[in-house]
Amino acid sequence: MTWSRAPLAKALTAVIAPAVDDDVSVYDRPPFTLNLPSIVVSGPTEVRYASVAFSIDEVVLPVVCVSAIDDYDGVQALIVAVREALDAADTTLGGVVSRCWASGERNWRPTKIAGLDCLAAEAVLTVYM
Repeated sequence: MTWSRAPLAKALTAVIAPAVDDDVSVYDRPPFTLNLPSIVVSGPTEVRYASVAFSIDEVVLPVVCVSAIDDYDGVQALIVAVREALDAADTTLGGVVSRCWASGERNWRPTKIAGLDCLAAEAVLTVYM
């Protein structure tokens, strides 16, 4: 396996979406605009080719969790939902990857999306693909 974002993002969306409430939107790529609360599979922050074994790349992939600017508990709940969904899922995501797991969280920050003040943080995934 080698790094390919699209099938991984689709598999992650399929695992995460059923684990959250119906009012949470889950996107397989950053949208132009979004409704709050949302979970967005982002682009990788690091890809190391063949670092695990021959033809198995190691990827650090943030999944951005976004809610209202003052909703710290809501953002934390989204991060927990991502982590629990992955803990309960097949770690190969149906054979799409060699292994995928939530390895941390980071980058809590206020941000603006389409002029709306939001709070965002990242559930960090480590992926062998």
